[in-house]
Amino acid sequence: MRKQTPVVAAAVALLGSALTVLAVPATAGEEWWPVAPFYYFCRSDAPIGSTFYFTKTVRSDASVGRVELQNAFMDFMRVKYKYPHDNAVSCAAAAAGEMQANTESSRLQTIDNLHAANYEVVVTDWKYAH
Repeated sequence: MRKQTPVVAAAVALLGSALTVLAVPATAGEEWWPVAPFYYFCRSDAPIGSTFYFTKTVRSDASVGRVELQNAFMDFMRVKYKYPHDNAVSCAAAAAGEMQANTESSRLQTIDNLHAANYEVVVTDWKYAH
């Protein structure tokens, strides 16, 4: 089996470059996440074959945090797409400004970057449920 470390590293770099508007400072040991409703999307951090998986940009409930979203999306990915247990997923949100527009713009830019690198992208039907 061929190692895909360079492929995964390139994909993560592409994802990270599109998500720079989402970076938020936090105190050491603290996770920042809004206490009010916010817009977010989730994505696979590694491809299955040559395919990455994304959600649509959606509005959250105020009571949900990033860890809960990521855990739920990971469970969905493992069941529906047999996503490997050693791969990660991420959920991102804009920290300020036009949150819906910024989050959607970042999602679309990330998808464009992946297409430019010859990856396929599947937008899933996943929705967070308590």
